Amino acid sequence: MLLLLLALCSLLQSFCCEAASPNLPLWQKRTGLEPFQNAWRSLNAAPGTEYVLYQATYRHDNYSWGQDFKCLTVKTISVDKTHKCVTSNFTFQNATPGIHSVIEKVKAVRTNGSRTPNAFQYELGDGRSVTDNIIYTDRVCDLLNIPYKQNGKGCELWVRKSFVNKVPKCCLFLFKIMCANASHLLYDPEVCGDAQKPTNQLGQN
Repeated sequence: MLLLLLALCSLLQSFCCEAASPNLPLWQKRTGLEPFQNAWRSLNAAPGTEYVLYQATYRHDNYSWGQDFKCLTVKTISVDKTHKCVTSNFTFQNATPGIHSVIEKVKAVRTNGSRTPNAFQYELGDGRSVTDNIIYTDRVCDLLNIPYKQNGKGCELWVRKSFVNKVPKCCLFLFKIMCANASHLLYDPEVCGDAQKPTNQLGQN
């Protein structure tokens, strides 16, 4: 909770001090926000660490997850501290039958002039890459800006799987104020249950 209060204070301070850039999203106003947007701090977790995509402003993905995706879990397979990247296994359901899985490398990168890594770069199985910006991250949740969705206001809220039944209200609050109005609950523990063995391997780097 203290971390959230510090983040909100920094956001408000940035808003007041940088009002001359009205078109810049609040979370991109750099003053004091970098400690709350550290991509490598989030990625640098022990192998086996799991997060779920709890909610998002969209539910159709043209890259890896397909149409009407849900029950999405990501598990860390390995960690490369030298290059600040991890290999992750994404398991999910979508409009096609079965449980699907895709393995991708995720790297902590710098964007928008940040001095520290503040975004996730996903290396897709077909050789392309996409980059999602971090709005806020701590040891429980990651709130990501998806710049190619909803005119730059798309969001994903990832929550550590062990907290899926007690998602911190601060993370839900930030989703409400920082993201597009649309909201889809994508991980219901009663529906998704424990991760199942994939029946379809969609891709691997």
